[in-house]
Amino acid sequence: MGANSSRYEFACSHCSERVVVDALVQKQLLGTGCVFCGRNVSERDFVRER
Repeated sequence: MGANSSRYEFACSHCSERVVVDALVQKQLLGTGCVFCGRNVSERDFVRER
């Protein structure tokens, strides 16, 4: 894996949907919002996987 191999569990604080994403998708979600409900998300909605 490359430099963006970090993975995060995303849990939307608005609709409670959960999905595991990589660093690139995390960045996109922070810019565009939740793919499930469309609301804004923040870094608090992500937990880095170990």
